[in-house]
Amino acid sequence: MEDLKTFCTACDQVYCYGTGETARVLSRYFRQQKIHISGYFVTKQETTTRFRGKEVREFSPEQISATDGVIITVTAEDFIVEIRHALEAAGCQNIFLAIEDRGFLSFSRKSYRKKISQLRRCSVFDYQTLMQEVDYAYSPQERRGDSFAYGIYRCVRKYVKNPRYDVSKCAISHGTLLAPFFTPWDLHPADGNCFTMSRLVWEEIPNVSVHALGPYILYAKPLYTYPKLQRLKRRLGKTLLFFPVHASSDCKMPFDAHEAIRRLQVLKKQYGFRTVLVCMYYMNLQQGEHLPYLQSGFQVVTAGSSNDPSFLSRLRSIIQLGDVGVTNAVGTHMGYCVSLGLPVYFLKMVIDRSEERGTLLRYMAGRYSDALRDQAMQAEGEIEACFREYREFITEEQYRIIEKYWGKWNRRRHLR
Repeated sequence: MEDLKTFCTACDQVYCYGTGETARVLSRYFRQQKIHISGYFVTKQETTTRFRGKEVREFSPEQISATDGVIITVTAEDFIVEIRHALEAAGCQNIFLAIEDRGFLSFSRKSYRKKISQLRRCSVFDYQTLMQEVDYAYSPQERRGDSFAYGIYRCVRKYVKNPRYDVSKCAISHGTLLAPFFTPWDLHPADGNCFTMSRLVWEEIPNVSVHALGPYILYAKPLYTYPKLQRLKRRLGKTLLFFPVHASSDCKMPFDAHEAIRRLQVLKKQYGFRTVLVCMYYMNLQQGEHLPYLQSGFQVVTAGSSNDPSFLSRLRSIIQLGDVGVTNAVGTHMGYCVSLGLPVYFLKMVIDRSEERGTLLRYMAGRYSDALRDQAMQAEGEIEACFREYREFITEEQYRIIEKYWGKWNRRRHLR
């Protein structure tokens, strides 16, 4: 196959199909190689009309001619097939897959390695740097579903030393599952193996060997050494660690931040905390939703972008800085906190997701049936009820409920 630069030279006009992570990296590659792009196509037009200075348009056959070229930037095989069929039906004869160009992949990997090397040295308090997007290295042999998000792949690969398992071909469950919300990768792993935290909802999956590991964070190396962690803990004093519910990229946190701040201040005064740390999701930091917490005298930390392989290491050190954890939503972080010995208090608040729109919500709506949603809500209620009383220790009942949904682990080994 021709390389990307030669392909672009041979076409009258060149368009990219897709505006995701690959397209972001590709735009930098175009600048380096001095390649001109006429614009971007998407399957369904949302609010975005410009991307990297070029027009974004919903694809229709009349927008291209037989002498134009289209670079497909998506990586999912089913989407590639669908897009290719649409382009061929429109008479497009020049189609190029970005993830098959060795020059681009080499550029992408070098860019990625440089970025994560810089981020690895960042403090958890350097949220302004850590909240930036991390463009992943796009190799079809190295990327499979959600397995690479949050550095989970590295944790599992370090744990699984048996040569019979090629972890790059296994499915790795994204997080804790309160109901069987399986992805296509979960159900059809390349080598028939799936790694997850708990086996709870996996028993009836045919043709898949399920391996339960317990909370993934236990296999992540802390960002800070023990002496440095102790120095930070002495500086912070008794610390209340707040994990607010986070929202998708196209909407804000679905709760009243000022109400959360008021209640955190009450807890701080009542139980003698010197510091309140707020661990925020990088997308919400990008939207400036950390500002009310800073204005109230709290400190903000983050574990970084979802594509940052140091995410779990950073999160582990953040949890180790806390003396009591607080959250207003059931999430994977609750099991991570308990497995590392951090007591958790559930702060009941009104969570309003009615404003959520975009890809995430549509994906969830199509994937989740009413029965599955009811099952998940029932599990959430069970977990909430177990953590609604403020304590500075973890009860046996709380351990039991976390082990049920997050999997079992060696408590003695991981006592703080």
